Amino acid sequence: DLENFKSLYFKDSKLSNQEIINIIKSKFDANGLSVFGILKHSRDNDWDKDNVDKYLSNLKESLYLNKQLGAEYVTFQIWLPDRYQTGDGSYRNDDKLLEQFNSRINIL
Repeated sequence: DLENFKSLYFKDSKLSNQEIINIIKSKFDANGLSVFGILKHSRDNDWDKDNVDKYLSNLKESLYLNKQLGAEYVTFQIWLPDRYQTGDGSYRNDDKLLEQFNSRINIL
């Protein structure tokens, strides 16, 4: 995400996010590089009551800035809660979880 990128390459910069995107885009264009799409992770704790507004606000900005870079699509990797990280597929029987995921997908 942009915050990670900024911490690596624009650590002490006073540039706005849009200015940084403009620099990146010009460098990409000059070198024949393109951003076709992006992958975003959606973790269970992103949707906690105390996190969801910040998560969605950051997501909106990220999608906007990535579109400025040329991204035409986003793929969401929706993470299962820890209790279902065993790989046994048991989440498929949790109707409440599936309803929550359906609701989250509609928001995304």
